[in-house]
Amino acid sequence: MRELNKNNILKDEAEVIAGWLVYTECKQIRASFYGEQVSDKYKNEALTLEKMFEKYDSNLDKNEPIFRGIRFKKDNEIFHIIIDTYKEAMKKGGLIIIDKAPSSFSRNKEVAYEEFARAGDDRYNSIVFHLIKRQKGELYIKDFVGEFAYQDEIVVKSHKSLYKVKSIDENDGLTIIYIEEYSNE
Repeated sequence: MRELNKNNILKDEAEVIAGWLVYTECKQIRASFYGEQVSDKYKNEALTLEKMFEKYDSNLDKNEPIFRGIRFKKDNEIFHIIIDTYKEAMKKGGLIIIDKAPSSFSRNKEVAYEEFARAGDDRYNSIVFHLIKRQKGELYIKDFVGEFAYQDEIVVKSHKSLYKVKSIDENDGLTIIYIEEYSNE
């Protein structure tokens, strides 16, 4: 596997990264992984992204924790469903698929907690995933994001991996879920 950088990325791969960085386009790429009806453009971008996970990897320490923050309005029941799903997985050995599509994580803890999870904001229930160990095939896209480089973003193949739920900490609207990518090798 090669490290993804501006010198070795192909044109169609660069277009996928550019699309991933636009909320509405990222949503369409992810929707393709969920089997939803999307245009051929996004189906092709999803296929290209899939191939990129097999072709590239970062040179980052796979034991360095990375973070993903998600927020839900206080009255959103999906928050409780997600928490219950992870608790149930932990009771049954901890193995779970965390998403049906690739996911963005950050090396910048504050980005996950403050920008995405809005931890501490009373209007939201927040989840922060701490991915404490991972395997090969992640796309470190910091060099492609311009003004968003501070997010220190890594796109992980969450749809192609099993994760083990190590622990769950709950505290006043903030739930932290510690996971590691499971290797059956």
